[in-house]
This record gives sequence, C-alpha cells and structure tokens, in this order.
Amino acid sequence: MRILLFMLLMFLFFGCIESNTSVVENETTDVYQQQSCVGCAIPYNHENEQRQSLEENLIQQNQTNGSVSENETTKIMEEQNNSNQQNNSSLNIATISNTAENLSVCIGPVENEYDIYTQNEVRLRDRVYKDECVIATVVKKYYCKNNSVKGVNIECPPGYDCRNGACKPMDYTCTKTDGNNITIRGRLTVVKGINIVLDEYDSCVDEGTVKEWMCAENGSGYYEELYCGTGYKCVEDEGRCVRSKCIETDNGDDPLHPGRITFANKNDTYKDSCIGERTLIEYYCYGEGTKSREYACKNKCDDDFCIPAYE
Repeated sequence: MRILLFMLLMFLFFGCIESNTSVVENETTDVYQQQSCVGCAIPYNHENEQRQSLEENLIQQNQTNGSVSENETTKIMEEQNNSNQQNNSSLNIATISNTAENLSVCIGPVENEYDIYTQNEVRLRDRVYKDECVIATVVKKYYCKNNSVKGVNIECPPGYDCRNGACKPMDYTCTKTDGNNITIRGRLTVVKGINIVLDEYDSCVDEGTVKEWMCAENGSGYYEELYCGTGYKCVEDEGRCVRSKCIETDNGDDPLHPGRITFANKNDTYKDSCIGERTLIEYYCYGEGTKSREYACKNKCDDDFCIPAYE
C-alpha cells in the first residue's frame, strides 16, 4: 500500500515538472499553451508581461518619433513658404516702386523739340496727352518741362491746316457748275482745307471773248480767254457767249475759204479779198461787229482766199 501511494506521488510530481517545461518552451516560440496539472498551481509568467510592455513602449516610441518628424517637416515647409512670401513681397514692392517711379517721369518731346507736322503724345503718371487741333489752322502741341506737361498753341504755316493733331498740306477741291460751256455762265470754287481760296464767275473780256474758269488736275482753278466764235458775242452782264447779229459764210477766221459777212440788223457787208499776189484780208464776226486779219499766203492769193501750197 505504501508502495502504491509513493508511486502515485512520484507520478504527480514528474507530471508537474513536465508541464512547467512545456510552458517554458512555448514562451520561447511565442505560443502560450496551458497544460492541465492536476493538483499543482499555474505559475505567474513575468517574461510575457515584460515583453508586452517592451513592445508597447516601442510602438509608442515609433509613433512619437513619427509625430516629431512630421512636425519638423511641417515646420520646415512653413519656414520655406514664409521665406518665399517675403521674397515675393520684396519683388512686388520693387516692381511697384519702379512702376511708380516710371509713371512719375514725364515721357515725350521736350520744349522746342516738338514737330508740328506730326501728332505726338506725352505721358505722365496715368494720363496721356495727345496733340490736338484747336481750330482749323491751329494745333496744340504738348511737351515735357521740369517733369511736368505743358501745352502751346501754334498756327500752321500758310497752305496748311490742322488735321488729326498735326499741320497737314491743304487739299484743293475744285467745283465748276457749267462744265466749261461758253454759252452758260458758270461759277468756280476752290476749297483748300476748309477755306475757300477761289470763287469766280465766268466773265467777258470784251464783246467777242469770254473768260472761262476751269478746274485743274491738282484741284486748283485757272481760266482761259476763249473766242466766242463767228456769229456769237459775249454779253457782259451775263458772262457768256450768245448769238449776235453778225452772219458769216465761211465759219469765221478761215483764210482757206472765201467768206462774206452781213448783219441782221443793218445793211453792212464785208468780204474777204486779195490785196496782192500773196496777201489776203480775212474778215470775221466779232461780237456784234467785225474784225479783220492780214494773211501772207504760202502759195498765192486768188479768188479771195489763199491757195494751198500743194496745188
């Protein structure tokens, strides 16, 4: 009986030892297995608690280090942004300063160096002053003096008017009402710029010649003294050629054809005639009267006209 009890006690003892050995091995492999030990207490494992505490400290330390790194990075970025903002502010201030300095300087022609034949402009701060026309022949020129803007009115030279802030050569514009018809009294006007420089009516030089005004190609005007023609006269009050009482058969001043002049209001008669072998007296109507001209014929004078040289 004693022997049996002894063997039972030994069995229980060795079972507990074997159970503790298994726990130590499981702790080494990080796997905890609880073995039932009949009749023995479960031991308190300090190593597991220390290991768990160490792991928690390591995790907390890593989190702290990460937070510190993030804070340092954020701080560095903020410092860089502040530095960039300061640099940009300095650049903006410098730009504004330069712009303000430029705007405060008068830019443009100076006194006595402006050109009246060209429109110029002057700039000061935020204003622009352009040369302008005061009246038709006066231009206002702006210029810089003592870093301020001045203006002076200048009259354009003769033959020039002011257009678009500069003195420009005046353009001629000619108008004639009758189209150069000697039987109609016409009026000619020439405008240069906005000024009328010529305003004339056709008029009589004498009873057989009219002063006929005409437009030139350049827009100006001129006149010619024109013969009214046989059977016509110039009426002074009308300034034009009209039918006269003089009637001629050879179309006026024509030495190659014999002619005769009569009048509707009187019995006077004039006839072309030879006064020598090579000399002809030619009569022609001039207004209400007559005029004559002596011709030296190249060949000979016969039958009251000059014989052409080829005959």
